[in-house]
Amino acid sequence: MHICGRGGSWGDDAGSGAGAGADPDTVPGTDADADADPDPDAGTDPDPDAGTDPDADTDADPGTDADPDADPDADADPDADADPDADPDADTPPSPNDKFLRAANPTCGGTRSPGRRRGVGSAATPRAFWRRKMLTRTLALTLSTLGAGVMTAPASAQTIADVVASSGGEFDQNWFDYDMLLNAVVAADLVGPLADPDAELTVFAPNDLAFIRLARTLGYEGRDESGAFEFIVSALTDLGGGDPIPLLTDVLLYHVVDDEINAFEFILLSFFGVPVETLQGGTFLPRFLFLVDNEPDLPNPTLFFPLNLQTDNGIIHTISRVLIPVDLP
Repeated sequence: MHICGRGGSWGDDAGSGAGAGADPDTVPGTDADADADPDPDAGTDPDPDAGTDPDADTDADPGTDADPDADPDADADPDADADPDADPDADTPPSPNDKFLRAANPTCGGTRSPGRRRGVGSAATPRAFWRRKMLTRTLALTLSTLGAGVMTAPASAQTIADVVASSGGEFDQNWFDYDMLLNAVVAADLVGPLADPDAELTVFAPNDLAFIRLARTLGYEGRDESGAFEFIVSALTDLGGGDPIPLLTDVLLYHVVDDEINAFEFILLSFFGVPVETLQGGTFLPRFLFLVDNEPDLPNPTLFFPLNLQTDNGIIHTISRVLIPVDLP
């Protein structure tokens, strides 16, 4: 970490995040060697909250060079008279500690190197930086969500069932379509309700990556769609006493709302703390871009792209994880 005695710059520390094993972002403009500790032989331990030595006597003359043979614990002469001819507006010469800090960090008190981030005074910390960064990201995603408007499904896919079926249903390397959702809908015999042209539904549709994340959270070690789907079916079979279909149906219906809710309305619901009731009978709570389900121990999904996909019988929003309607044992 870089420490500047006069509110200069500080280094960036990487934080950790959650949500499906998300990796922390790398902060551009930083140097991996910049976090090295100062020379241990220098004999001075700089204080991160101040540019001067906290143990230094404030009555000592700042313009006097330190005597290397002087006792560091000796007090300055309290009877020393100030120079009556000294200019009160003159700049204070740097203290020995300031010189050390500048030698250890050349960016202190001078021109910052290109790409170096500046903290907010001397109180800036890496944690505060990451908090600001996440807030900025969330705000940017919210604005892009509100600005995305309503997209229209292709002419060949008029209902929600048609949009899901357009993925093909074959397990492949594309994690951002709905192959696994299509297989689950067919297995649970829910194609008919999603194809009803008279319905007005909102489907929060997990993409293939969302299902893979669920499988890996439950213990699956692979990353392929076929293996993840089989693992989830096996887990539902164990939980359902040998029959996975009732639980699978409940999970899928927990993603369907008997009303049309666009992304803007979803965020408004989160501002007022209004829960969303699903066809499964349970509710989840919108929280900004998150969907807080009934499983407190698993990460919550977020709205993902594409969203606001308008069809003849409702709206589709992609989500990053699978909603869980119950607290799993």
